[in-house]
Amino acid sequence: MTVVGIDGSYMKPLTRDYITIYPGQTFDVLLEANQRPDHYYMAAKIYSIAPAAQNFYDNTTTTAIVQYRGYYTPSSPPSLPHFPAYNDTNASVQVMASLRSLADAEHPSNVPLSLSTKLIYTVSTPENGTEVRVLEYNSMVEIVFQGTNLVVGTRHPMHLHGYSFYLVGWGFRNFDKNRDPLRYNLVDPPFQNTISVPMNGWPAIRFEASNPEVWFMHCHVECHLTWGMETTFIVKNGKHPEAQMLPPPSNMPPC
Repeated sequence: MTVVGIDGSYMKPLTRDYITIYPGQTFDVLLEANQRPDHYYMAAKIYSIAPAAQNFYDNTTTTAIVQYRGYYTPSSPPSLPHFPAYNDTNASVQVMASLRSLADAEHPSNVPLSLSTKLIYTVSTPENGTEVRVLEYNSMVEIVFQGTNLVVGTRHPMHLHGYSFYLVGWGFRNFDKNRDPLRYNLVDPPFQNTISVPMNGWPAIRFEASNPEVWFMHCHVECHLTWGMETTFIVKNGKHPEAQMLPPPSNMPPC
C-alpha cells in the first residue's frame, strides 16, 4: 500500500505492507493490483495497548477479499496477512504539552517557525473544567505532547478542531528542548489534524493561529476527556474583516 494522504492532506508517498490508524485519523492509500490473479485477504484488527481495556474490545480480525477478474483457480482459502506484534506496552500516558520560543530559529522551510504566544497545555481534572488559552491572530504555535507514566498504559490520539498542523518531530523518552528540535523535519512534514502521543514518547506540532473562533483540542478516546485531556483555544480576531469571526445569523435561535 502507498499512503498518499493523511487527514485530507497530501503527503510524500510512503509504501508499507500495513498501517496503524488511531481514532479520528483518516488515510488515503493507493493499492496497485500487480500480483498474480487470485483472491487476497485485506484484514484489520484492533490493537489494545492498555491491559485494563482488553475486555472492552472485540479482537476479531475484520476481513474482505480483493478479487481479480478473469479465469483462474483461486487459492482456497486465501492466506491471511501477517499482523506484527504491537510492542508499545510500557506504562501509561498523561498528556502534557510545552511550548518554546522559536523566534530566533533559522531554517529554510515553508513550515511555521516563530512562536509569539507562550503557552503550556496541562492535564486538568474534571472538577477544574476545560482549560482555556487565548491566542493572538496569526501567532505561530508549537505544542509538544509528552507521554508520561501515569493513569493507564495507552496512547492518546490528540485532535485539534479548526486547524491542521505540521507534525515536525516525534520520539521516545522525555522531550529534550535543547537536543530534539535540532532533528525536526522542517522541509516536508506531514500535515494532519490528529496525532497519537506514544507511551513514554512525544510528538511536536506547529500551526498558525489564523482561523478566529473558539476551538477544542482533545483526546479522541471519549472516556479520556473525563481525565482532563482537553483544552480550548480562543483565537482572537485579526484587523481585517476577512480575518474576523462572522456574527451569528439573525435567525439563530437562542440557547
